[in-house]
Amino acid sequence: MERWQQQLRESITSLEQLSEVLLYPLHPGAMEVLLKARLLITPQTLSLIDKENPACPIARMCVPHEHELETVGEELKDPIGDEAYLQVPHLVHRYQDRALVQVNYACAQQCRFCFRREKTGCATAGPRDEDFVRMAGYLREHPEIKEVILSGGDPLLLPDARLNFILSLFASIDSVERLRIHTRIPTVLPSRITPAFARMLSVQAKTLTIVTHFNHAKELAKENRYALQLLQGAGVVVKNQAVLLRGVNDQTKTLAELFQALLDQKVTLYYLHQLDLAKGTNHFRVPISRGKELMTGLRKQFPVGALPAYVLDIPGGGGKVSIESDQVALLDEGVYELTDRFGNKVVYKEPVCKENLLQ
Repeated sequence: MERWQQQLRESITSLEQLSEVLLYPLHPGAMEVLLKARLLITPQTLSLIDKENPACPIARMCVPHEHELETVGEELKDPIGDEAYLQVPHLVHRYQDRALVQVNYACAQQCRFCFRREKTGCATAGPRDEDFVRMAGYLREHPEIKEVILSGGDPLLLPDARLNFILSLFASIDSVERLRIHTRIPTVLPSRITPAFARMLSVQAKTLTIVTHFNHAKELAKENRYALQLLQGAGVVVKNQAVLLRGVNDQTKTLAELFQALLDQKVTLYYLHQLDLAKGTNHFRVPISRGKELMTGLRKQFPVGALPAYVLDIPGGGGKVSIESDQVALLDEGVYELTDRFGNKVVYKEPVCKENLLQ
C-alpha cells in the first residue's frame, strides 16, 4: 500500500472521530447533514485546521454544518446542467470543441460547498470499461471535440493503471489534441502525487493540463507545493480554479495571499467561480456585487492579465459567463440578466444570504 492510500484509510469519516480532534463542539444538526453528504477529511487537511477556532477557513470547507440542511428556492440538484448535456453516460458535451468525462464520483475529501454533492456525497457507481469505450466511440464520431476534460469526483483518486488506461484511450483518438484533469488531490492529498505518478504523466502523447483547486493560501503547505513541483517537472501545465466562499476567502487580503502564493509556484490563475446554486450551500454564498468589489481591489495589486477570470456558470447548462463583462447586467438588487455564448438571455436571481449564516 502506498503512503497516499494509507492516508486515505486514516481520514476522518465519522463525527466521533472529528469530535476527538476538534476543541469546540460540533453543530447539533451535523448528524442529519451526513445523511445527505458524507464526511471525509484527509490527514493533510486536518493538519492545517486550527482546532480551537470554528471560524477557521480550512475547517469551514470540510466540517459539516447544520446550515447545509437549509435550502432556498433558487438552489438546484444539478446546478450547472450536466444532465442536460449527457450525450452518452458519464460524458457531458456542452461546448462544441471540448467534452467533460465524469470518470468517478468519489473524492478524497468531501467539500461542504461541492456543486456535485448530489453524486459525490453518497456512493455512486462510476463508469465501467465498456462505458469508456462507448465514450471513445462518441469522440471519434465528433472530431470537432479537441479537448477531453477528466472530472468527477476526482480523477486522481483512481489507481495509476486505471488513470493511465483512461488517458491513453482518449489520447489514441486522432482528433483529440488536449487532455485536461480537474482535481483537488494536490490540495487535500498531496502524497498521491508521487515521482512515479509524475513519470506516468510525462509520457502522455497529448498536451496535458491539470487544473487544481486551492481556495486559501493556508492550503499551500510544504507538501502541497512539492506536489505541484512534481507535476510541473513532468511537463504538465498547472492551473488553478478557486471558488469564492463566504468566511473562507471573501476578503481582498485573503484572495491576494492565495493568488500570490499560486503565482510564486508558477501556477496559472484560471477561474474564480461564483458559488453554484447547489442545495444546502447558501451559507457559503458571497453576493456578486461583493465579488466585483474584491476583483476591483485585487487589480490594484496585480499586473494586467495575472488575475483569474471571475465567472458564473449559468444554471441549466448555459455555460460560463464572465461576471465583469457585458454578459452580466444588473436588473435589480440581486437580479441579473446573463447572456450566454449564443446570445440567449437568462434572468439570474441571487438567493438571499442572511447575515447570521456564519454563526
